[in-house]
Amino acid sequence: YYTAQIADALPNADGYALDISREAVKRACKRNPNLSWLVASMARVPMADASCQFLASVFSPLDWLEAKRLLSPGGGLMRVGPTRGHLMELRERLYDEVRDYSDDKHLALVPDGMQLQHSETLEFTLSLSEPQDRANLLAMTPHGWRASAERRAQVIEDPQPLKVTVSMRYDFFVLQ
Repeated sequence: YYTAQIADALPNADGYALDISREAVKRACKRNPNLSWLVASMARVPMADASCQFLASVFSPLDWLEAKRLLSPGGGLMRVGPTRGHLMELRERLYDEVRDYSDDKHLALVPDGMQLQHSETLEFTLSLSEPQDRANLLAMTPHGWRASAERRAQVIEDPQPLKVTVSMRYDFFVLQ
């Protein structure tokens, strides 16, 4: 979804996308055939050094050194990830204990030569009244397989709407 949105916004760019799941790549190829899709890990991208002007990592693990290797000088990296408040209401219903984490812990991993140019947080509330909407939300998060089946079913089948906070941090880095 995110890759397709970026590709639509940059129609004249040569776009490449990757996922470690062969099935996910098969589905993505059908969704946006204008991109070159790769079954690969961000830890070892089969592309040449300095071959990318822009990289995007949206709610996915990021290998910072691999990103630096791929970027050409002056190239940018957009990283979008959850904040500590992301889906908090859902997490509180799924787990007995919700782990806290720092919204900016990833900044300690940024390699020399990459500089943070911009950062902001986007936050809004969703109200999910339909069971299928709650099931879809669970399916697109790690909570869909981490949480117990019993707790997932309780969230999906609850007759009350689930109000949940979506909170993400956007950072843009440039390779010097």
